[in-house]
Amino acid sequence: MADKSQTATAVIPGSNARRKTVTLAEAVTAGQPGYLTTSGTAGLADANVLAKAVVAGYFEQGGAPGQKVNLISEDDDATLGITTAIGDILILSATPGAIAPAADAVAGMYVTVLGVAKSTTKVNFKPLASGAPIAA
Repeated sequence: MADKSQTATAVIPGSNARRKTVTLAEAVTAGQPGYLTTSGTAGLADANVLAKAVVAGYFEQGGAPGQKVNLISEDDDATLGITTAIGDILILSATPGAIAPAADAVAGMYVTVLGVAKSTTKVNFKPLASGAPIAA
């Protein structure tokens, strides 16, 4: 399997989405999973690095370093611009800022479950980090 292909223009938060305004540490695109740096800025989450694998949410819009954007920490009706099957478990990818199916988890990754697909386009987004790498 491969990372989910995202269409940034199709990212639509649900009506109950929990937002937080953050300043970007790097360029991001709408729908990408993000983490908070030790200085409080936000960057692309990455399953290869423990500190970056603790997903704080997904970006509601894209932006450049220094810009302020919304980070959605929880969303029971998220449209993330991906196509998936109902019931699919989605995780943080080893590619920074990407979403992958759970079957893509490999040794060395810090698994963070991003949510579960509730339709072919909607996800119950509620990140949960394991805090430990998959053993070889």
